[in-house]
Amino acid sequence: REAGIHVQPLPEIPREALARLRDYFKSAILPALTPLAFDAAHPFPHISNLCMNLAVVLRDGDGHER
Repeated sequence: REAGIHVQPLPEIPREALARLRDYFKSAILPALTPLAFDAAHPFPHISNLCMNLAVVLRDGDGHER
């Protein structure tokens, strides 16, 4: 909150705002994303300095990593 960022539960966001957020994501954020995979078959990818990077682990409904 100090930085002016507020996290709201999804059900509390008005539908009109969700539509604007979806459009903004599709037009401004999604084109800038570059997915990279690394696992036993792929070496760890090169990560540039001074860039924002986000790593996630995907799991299925049973909790198995995919």
